[in-house]
Amino acid sequence: MKRTRVNVGRRVKHTRASVLKRAEAEYQALDAIVRRLRPTDFGRHVFDERAPIRWTVKDVIAHLTA
Repeated sequence: MKRTRVNVGRRVKHTRASVLKRAEAEYQALDAIVRRLRPTDFGRHVFDERAPIRWTVKDVIAHLTA
């Protein structure tokens, strides 16, 4: 299978400040979601019950913030 490269030769410029700004915005968005959760929500499974992975909301939050 041949892979096609998109945007060959174009560079995305990241600065430390821009990366930190985006990361802070993402954590603020996550915090807004977590604040709306009820204690019982943390034990809910996030994937379909037939999925081989059985993560809970608590597991996902722990993964994202580790």
